[in-house]
Amino acid sequence: MAKDGIAQYNSTQVHPFFISNSRYSCFRNYIGAIDGTHIKACVLENEKARFTRHKRYPTQILAICDFDMRFTYIMVSYEGINHDSKILKDCLSESTLNFPTIPPGKYYLTLAL
Repeated sequence: MAKDGIAQYNSTQVHPFFISNSRYSCFRNYIGAIDGTHIKACVLENEKARFTRHKRYPTQILAICDFDMRFTYIMVSYEGINHDSKILKDCLSESTLNFPTIPPGKYYLTLAL
């Protein structure tokens, strides 16, 4: 399987809801959320062990969504045994994967990667 990145658009603006609502002022510098998940995919029989681990799903993705629930970045085709932090590290260090540039002072919400 090849590593493929899909960049739909680069959202670098803070959502108006967070700007206008003082109750959520702690989110004023966040431009989206990032997380990984496992998906079902067809894998050759002789490679299933390499790709299957968590929840018996063979492929893992890392995705970024803005606060309008639109995907701004998706990295697919990682073996299901990889940790989210490894995929994120690869995305940040490999320029060919087109990970969106994070503007200074802006952040993504995430679980502990």
